[in-house]
Amino acid sequence: MVNGQWFPISGYQPDDKPCFEMYPEEPKDGKFIVDICVPVKPM
Repeated sequence: MVNGQWFPISGYQPDDKPCFEMYPEEPKDGKFIVDICVPVKPM
């Protein structure tokens, strides 16, 4: 969705830096909340 819809209209493109994930909390019910961080740069 990000590559196909958001990037073309955002004015940004993926940067060559690595992506990373953040897990802000320990899961209480076995379900994780994950932030996926994708570095971007202007087109």
